Amino acid sequence: MSTWNSQALAEGSIQRIYLCGMPAVGKTTFGKKLASALGWTFVDLDLWIEQRKNATVAELFASGESTFRAAEREACLASFTLDRHVISLGGGALQDDSLTQQIKDHGLLVHLQIPREDLITRLLRNQRRPMFKGLSRAETAQKVTELWQVRKSTYRQAHAAWNPIMGVPAVAESERFVHGSLRDSMWLQKWLPSPSVGRFGCIIDERVAQVHSDLLGELTQHPQCLGAFTVPSGEASKSVEQWQRLSSELLEAGCQRSDTLLILGGGVTGDVGGFVASTLMRGVRTLQIPTTLLAMVDSAIGGKTGINHTKGKNLLGTFSKADAVLFDMDLLSTLPREEWVNGTGEILKYGFIADPTLLEELSSNAMPDLEPNTQRQIIQRCADIKALIVAKDYRESGQRMFLNFGHTFGHALEHVAGYGALAHGLAVMVGMKAAIWLSNQRGASIQDDVIDMHLPDSVQEVLSPMRESMEETVEALVAAMGADKKATSSGLRLILLDQLAEPVVVEDCTKDELMRAWTHALA
Repeated sequence: MSTWNSQALAEGSIQRIYLCGMPAVGKTTFGKKLASALGWTFVDLDLWIEQRKNATVAELFASGESTFRAAEREACLASFTLDRHVISLGGGALQDDSLTQQIKDHGLLVHLQIPREDLITRLLRNQRRPMFKGLSRAETAQKVTELWQVRKSTYRQAHAAWNPIMGVPAVAESERFVHGSLRDSMWLQKWLPSPSVGRFGCIIDERVAQVHSDLLGELTQHPQCLGAFTVPSGEASKSVEQWQRLSSELLEAGCQRSDTLLILGGGVTGDVGGFVASTLMRGVRTLQIPTTLLAMVDSAIGGKTGINHTKGKNLLGTFSKADAVLFDMDLLSTLPREEWVNGTGEILKYGFIADPTLLEELSSNAMPDLEPNTQRQIIQRCADIKALIVAKDYRESGQRMFLNFGHTFGHALEHVAGYGALAHGLAVMVGMKAAIWLSNQRGASIQDDVIDMHLPDSVQEVLSPMRESMEETVEALVAAMGADKKATSSGLRLILLDQLAEPVVVEDCTKDELMRAWTHALA
């Protein structure tokens, strides 16, 4: 299934988007904006039912709930003939499991979700809903909890989830997100070049090649395959030497500009493989196939490629979007738990800078412990958030810089600790603690407890010896931040938070502020 920011919308393989969600989440307001952005038509299902039956919803309910549910089902089935429509569903439309499946078969089902406290405030402000009319805040909160418990399993079945407060997601972008299985030859074949156009090669993480040797065998036996080109696991592979080696091997294999590179791996393989693809013969077609949580939610999206330099992380790189990002959730089944935690750092980042509902999702459960549908929705939501930001600022001159929240601190920590000593996502978590402390010193009021919940003991094993010479460590960290590529002629550029989901670019942090922030984060 393609996602709603893919070209499937423009190409016509998706003709209907169905919106579901809690009362007061904003289905009508958001639905109209989305329809306008797409050039489609918006339909409120309840109003459409009233028009079709020449009776109000209240009048239909007066004849018995079964009368209204029958009319609701009839309208849903009729909506399958509506092309290029955004359709807002009522609360009960998804109570029928068979109807829910039919809706998913005929369109893209999107669950709209806003932070719980925002939802409660909206319900208190608008007393028109009979279920919540006259309730106190505490009673409304209790009712919201009860209703969520009843409906959440259904909402988890949606193809995608989105916070409408963020606005309309990027649609019909050149970078496609597609869900499927690499073991489905028919699904994969549509993304490979036709024999008359070119061939394909596989740049693959060596560990992934071992774990999924059967899959790699199927790919390399394909008559159009140039071969498999492995990348050693670990940050050290983001080097000039690996870039030169891969480029040489591909050229020796006869790679042409008309060929396609499949890049299978995590963030390191995606970065170095993308850099190879973007520089080889000035750029060849690329399919990013992320195999880690971190790559799925962040590094495989947005077109940034890069390798490290002795002066710092990612100082050599390009902006070059993949032709498609292929999500195969089965690839995560072999992922070690520490890699799930590594990717969680990027998910928390999106929660702090854009969508606090992600923080709510992870406030009581770790990613690997969530149901598969919930995992998929969270991954897709993060991908959509990044796509929205990138669509507005591809070259990172404005809003895209917000994606660096915690990263300038995190990159410095990786550099001082020694590349490979601390996984990127874990370094970013520590970096976000420093950035949040600094934000709070400047007037914000943001809790970072959710970060502590997800930081494993292995982080303390790295930080403990660094604390033994705290002053020297902090000096080294601040110096490393100055070498980061986010530094400008006017000073170090940092992303802080005015408040939750309100990122801001600052360039006036003093050395003393940075040292105190680091002292707090390492404590």
